[in-house]
Amino acid sequence: MLIDNIFLYEKGTIEEFNRPSSKLYYFFDFDDRSADVNMDFQHFHRFYEIHLLLDKEASHIIEGTLYKQTLFDLVLLPPFKLHKSQYEKGPAVKRLVINFRLPEESHAELAKEQQEILSVFFSPVPIYRFERSIQEQLAAHLNAIFHLLRNSSGVSAKLLQLHLEFQQFLLCIYNN
Repeated sequence: MLIDNIFLYEKGTIEEFNRPSSKLYYFFDFDDRSADVNMDFQHFHRFYEIHLLLDKEASHIIEGTLYKQTLFDLVLLPPFKLHKSQYEKGPAVKRLVINFRLPEESHAELAKEQQEILSVFFSPVPIYRFERSIQEQLAAHLNAIFHLLRNSSGVSAKLLQLHLEFQQFLLCIYNN
């Protein structure tokens, strides 16, 4: 299914690469949520989290502050940031959640630049709303990842391809 003619989505597409404690970790969760499954309390993770709203409306509580989200808003959460998503009563809401951890010292020469790209996760208001042309650029990277997740047979170096595409996705957020 194509959301608003740019983002690929299929409910229940879930894929995990490595364990959350690994130096390189990815978890992609394309799913629906409704008010019936609102979290009771804020929580945090030991890894980064991205929440992409693929529907009209939801909310996020981050460190006790309520933020409204609209279609294609990105919530970027660094490790150990208290948060919870919240959905209104009514039909289930489509969203993509990405959890990840990147190796810190994979290339010492690139460590500073990688930290600079990840700095967007530490913004005082960690919700990003981009214009349509940027949304399309971000979608191109996530759609390439979606294709890798859905069409894994015969793909060589799948994790490396996914990692490189995800780095491009992060760089697109950072540059815009």
